[in-house]
Amino acid sequence: MALFFMSTLFILACLASPLLHPTTATATATTNATGSSLSRLFDDVCKSTTGEAFCHAVQRLDPRKNTIEDDDLYGLALVAFSLTYFEATTTKNFIHSWLGSEKGGDPKQAGMRRGMLHCEADYKQAIGALQKSFKDLINGNFERVVKWAKYVKHSGEACAEALHGYPADAYMANNNQDFIDFAHICVVFSKYLSGRIVN
Repeated sequence: MALFFMSTLFILACLASPLLHPTTATATATTNATGSSLSRLFDDVCKSTTGEAFCHAVQRLDPRKNTIEDDDLYGLALVAFSLTYFEATTTKNFIHSWLGSEKGGDPKQAGMRRGMLHCEADYKQAIGALQKSFKDLINGNFERVVKWAKYVKHSGEACAEALHGYPADAYMANNNQDFIDFAHICVVFSKYLSGRIVN
């Protein structure tokens, strides 16, 4: 079921991007060349992230890659932000369920509960920032997208710090790390879209 919703989210984001694509994005990020030039650009983007293989997974999940020859980084960025949003909402729902569970109410888990409450607030803020990111992506305000993407990544890192030292649930730990990795890809994509040089 989760895979179905994830796939639907990818497809909606990808199919919508040509309709939402602002002219500023075309001037900044479109390769205006062959698919191989896009691949080289995408390779450069992924090399600038903390997880190159993880980054390339985003490209493979873009359903347009076999049908649209003049694809660009803007469309792939929409996929990355959609993935990050999906990860954020999924993890926030898990946190909510955990806090309401028997384990979440166990006095022996008091420290972990405090950490999860912190994470719940972090993810709520991240989801709000992601929603603002989508609006700015659509409007071509890429400098603002950079700011929101950094904020989203910081939210995941704050959650990891809040859970540090506690026997964290493996699912939670893995999801939060995936979220941080996705968020970092969004930071790099948004920097490219804004015309910044990625260090």
